[in-house]
Amino acid sequence: MDMRHWRFVFASVPTRESYGVKGTASPRVETLPTWVDRVQELTLTAYLRDVDGNVLAQDEKTYLPMSLAEAQAVSFDFFLAPKAKRPDTSLSVSFGYRAVFTSTAAVRAASGGNLPSQFVFFAGEAALMRE
Repeated sequence: MDMRHWRFVFASVPTRESYGVKGTASPRVETLPTWVDRVQELTLTAYLRDVDGNVLAQDEKTYLPMSLAEAQAVSFDFFLAPKAKRPDTSLSVSFGYRAVFTSTAAVRAASGGNLPSQFVFFAGEAALMRE
């Protein structure tokens, strides 16, 4: 599943109590500014949706800062457990993300302070459904 700045490759595995979603997320480097070489902040969210698009469950993972090279295959395992009885209808998985990209040089220059705004690229998308 391709989103604007991230690509998700995943498999869904129903379990007794929840739906497991396992896979990897990768930044779409071609959509990022050329000076970006690091993911400073990253939060991925998975949503379990019914046939009408209603969110039945969600799970979120937050990651430590990493180089863009390390981010080429960010592994995730989500467990989506609906609060109500497991529906007998078609279900789908969608994703969302919040990422702050920057450069290693900007992080070094900030040395614990605020990053210069011209070297911070924020990218975020809410849940996206794809058939």
